[in-house]
Amino acid sequence: MTKHLRIRTPWYCMLIPLAAACSTGNGAQGLRVDEPLAAVRDSAAQPGEARTRPGAPLTWRFNNDPDVPRHPPESLQPGKVAPNIVGKDTEGIEFELEDYRGNIVVLIFSGEWCGPCREEYPYQRQMLERYRDRNVVLLGVNSDMELETVLKAKEREGLHYRTWWDESPFGPINRAWVRSWPTVFILDENGVIRHVDKHKEEIIEAVDGLLDERTRRLAHAAQNEHHDGVALLPPGRAVGSLLQPPDRQRTATR
Repeated sequence: MTKHLRIRTPWYCMLIPLAAACSTGNGAQGLRVDEPLAAVRDSAAQPGEARTRPGAPLTWRFNNDPDVPRHPPESLQPGKVAPNIVGKDTEGIEFELEDYRGNIVVLIFSGEWCGPCREEYPYQRQMLERYRDRNVVLLGVNSDMELETVLKAKEREGLHYRTWWDESPFGPINRAWVRSWPTVFILDENGVIRHVDKHKEEIIEAVDGLLDERTRRLAHAAQNEHHDGVALLPPGRAVGSLLQPPDRQRTATR
């Protein structure tokens, strides 16, 4: 069926989205042999244009703009403060990654065109429910080329978390951050990258670990605060005197 599909772009440009679609992390299965062209075709419209109809010429433009910066790989490793992201969500409202400081953030680079990305959806729904009353936020960077594709997938799959729409796998956010999909960064409440490329239940385990770590840290701080608040006794004062009424305390110290 796909042999009748006319491709206007050079063949090597097609290898880029197909390789991304088939990228795997932690053993995830890529797209089937007969699936990639159909998956790419569904999202192959240029930004701002209508999605191409089935059988229409397929185009894919690689963003090789030198003005689009790439973050150095070492800046995206665990222990580094995550670079800020500024962009528009699926409603056209601009927001920033730094707006969510104080929360554990699961930053998900994904797309409906990407088979392994779709395999993550059930775990994302589970996290939305599991951490509903906790300071845990899921944020997405979507790489589909048609906004309608993004909105329909989010509604159909129940992925009700805020998402930057980057308009393609080669949009400025994706280009600066990732080389393959899905890619997941887990940030602590200070914006520090703590985990990279966890997948499925590994993400949940990592977030649970950060929540436990924060609980222990708060308990330790409260214990230290309690100890710091204990007044030191003046020389010669007995501990028992602090438990006596004020008039008895005055008598005891004469």
